[in-house]
Amino acid sequence: MRVKWVAVYLLIVPAVMGGCSSPEGLGEFAATSAVNSMVAAKSQPTDEVPSAEAKSARHVIREGELRFETDDKTATRTAILGFVNVHQGYLADDREQRNSEVLEQTMTIRVPSAEFDGLLEDVSKGVSRFDKREIQAIDVTEQYVDIEARLKTKKETESRYRELLKQANSVEEILKIEEQIDKLRAEIESTEGRLRLMKDRENYSTLRVSFYETFARSAGFWTRVRSNFSLGWTVVVEATIAIVTLWPLLLLTMLGSLMVYWYNRKTSVRKATV
Repeated sequence: MRVKWVAVYLLIVPAVMGGCSSPEGLGEFAATSAVNSMVAAKSQPTDEVPSAEAKSARHVIREGELRFETDDKTATRTAILGFVNVHQGYLADDREQRNSEVLEQTMTIRVPSAEFDGLLEDVSKGVSRFDKREIQAIDVTEQYVDIEARLKTKKETESRYRELLKQANSVEEILKIEEQIDKLRAEIESTEGRLRLMKDRENYSTLRVSFYETFARSAGFWTRVRSNFSLGWTVVVEATIAIVTLWPLLLLTMLGSLMVYWYNRKTSVRKATV
């Protein structure tokens, strides 16, 4: 670190002294040299070694997803809400979806990581078969350490720029250094946001639970019309087949009827003539 500040000092002092003797010609050079020196110092690797505690600490994100069928969706939802309260969690999302044959509920639960196993066990009680059961533990230790190291480096660099800003002797130097500080501040806030999100996912595990209830499909008006039309057509076809099958019997019946009619008519004529 001492070497870095010596380098900065050697770049700043000649620039400032030159600026005093020729303010119009070397002011920009002084500001540029100061900024570039800080960038060079920032890019050099640090000699710090992570502590034993930092090496041993593990950062794990636990997530799970369950899906199963239930006989009573409302009762199942009520039971799960009770489990959420017992394990000090909260609902991040709760939605219902329905189609022609299935009524499904999807709940996204956030629970303290220490309570995740207990919640998982309670929700799984009484479920005979899972359509889906997926539990995973994501080790983010490497990402966590990397983000923390980057954040620390950016903050240290920002502090150096602010120290350099106090030593600036011209408006141009101030503007250039402040521009670098603004960029660093935006990067720091973005990195802090990523770190907060990762800590939140680590401290609160996520369990997505989907359960559904199936029911008989009720026929609509047009469905019933189509069904009855089909039934009527089936009756016509079957009647036609029956007629074709029984045509000999029908023919004999028709002939017998004609013969009886002819006989009765002939008998009536004879009686009339007598």
